[in-house]
Amino acid sequence: MARKAKAPGWEHYFPIPRGRSFEVVLERPRLPVRGRGTVVKRTAAALRLKLEVQGGFLIPRMSADVELTYSGEGGGNRGRLEVQVGARRESFEDQDVTIQSQPAKGCREIASSLKQAGRGARAVLCAGEGQCHVSARGFEIRLVAQAAPRGR
Repeated sequence: MARKAKAPGWEHYFPIPRGRSFEVVLERPRLPVRGRGTVVKRTAAALRLKLEVQGGFLIPRMSADVELTYSGEGGGNRGRLEVQVGARRESFEDQDVTIQSQPAKGCREIASSLKQAGRGARAVLCAGEGQCHVSARGFEIRLVAQAAPRGR
């Protein structure tokens, strides 16, 4: 009986290692918005990120804590998001996140089963060398790994 090949874990789709800081750059729309983040957890099955964007003229300060747990392709994966925009704070938990992976492209599409303003949230992560592009709802964000601290 042939064994099924093990699917690549989060390290294939999110190349920034656990404990490493990254820069957040808003690519689209082109606005001078930047921030910082940290990879709290990155295993084959789980990814947790914390990020903060300072904001600026017409853009409020934002912070997010996002965790995704991959159990297999399709639905049944878990997700959690805590986000603060200005003074407004919201939390979301979803026990039926759909994940579709494209290992050859290094991309993973993530779709929440929760509806917000009548539509579901969907994002695409695509890995690059030391960085990751995240696209969602007309926005594109680039997460770029910071240099590793000396002595490691």
